[in-house]
Amino acid sequence: MSPRFRTFSFVTLWWCAGSGWACSPDRPPEQDADVPVLRLGLLGNAAQPEGALVLGPYFRQRLGRDIQVIVRSDYEELVELARRGEVDLVRLGGAAFALAQIRADLRPLVMRDVDSGFRTALVAAGGVDASGLGDLRGMRLALTRPLSTSGHVMPLYFLRREGVDPDTLFANTTFFGGQREALDAVLEGRADVAAVHTFNLAEWIGAGQVDSVAIRVLWTSPPYPNVIWGARGGLGEDLLLRIRTAFLSLATTDPMASPILEALDARSFVPADIHDFDTVAEAVRLLISRGELSLPAELPDDEG
Repeated sequence: MSPRFRTFSFVTLWWCAGSGWACSPDRPPEQDADVPVLRLGLLGNAAQPEGALVLGPYFRQRLGRDIQVIVRSDYEELVELARRGEVDLVRLGGAAFALAQIRADLRPLVMRDVDSGFRTALVAAGGVDASGLGDLRGMRLALTRPLSTSGHVMPLYFLRREGVDPDTLFANTTFFGGQREALDAVLEGRADVAAVHTFNLAEWIGAGQVDSVAIRVLWTSPPYPNVIWGARGGLGEDLLLRIRTAFLSLATTDPMASPILEALDARSFVPADIHDFDTVAEAVRLLISRGELSLPAELPDDEG
């Protein structure tokens, strides 16, 4: 498939999902409207799977349904599970959610209250002789995997929007499995500057894991939305509404809410709209058009 056709398909399906129409031609929108177990797809990093388990008793009480947590090692695998209809709810980064619109009937459901205000910082070692983007020429950049919204997609997008070409600004780019690995590469002298989202950076400094004197923030991106819970369209409108309402009710005085919100690192949940991610979708389209991000390849049916 040509890049031109792939980009056209992305734009068409992104609009289709945003309009509320079911974009998957082979899955009726009301299929499987009544399911006894909700399958939650999660990335197997940090405390995501453990945190989501606290939703079990809550969903059982509010929805009369148990949950099954399905963990995968990267966003590409979660996108593929969504395409196959093998997860009912999935927690994705913004770029993975944008890319998932190409392959799956995945509806935007909810976001945490903090998820609309992500920013990425370019971080160098504290002793570096630099104070801004103009001083980064010839330095070695550390990014994370291609579908990382904050560690890859959005920093490259915003740099280019400011007229900075990362391909010519940096001497080379190395890709790491996570943002902490990228930052460690800077602190250990294996890279000069790393893309790290500011929530992570503040958390590491606050926990004493990173010495604020040992680093220097040289640039910070504009805000953008990131993490989102999406739902399989085949669940049916009534169940989708009930699931969304259950998430939104966690912001109330329900005695079950506090431990759930704490486990999910949120103060509350807010409704998510497809157009919240227009900027992220534009960034993904740009990377696809430049050949820097591939459309998710279909996995054989016997792969997880």
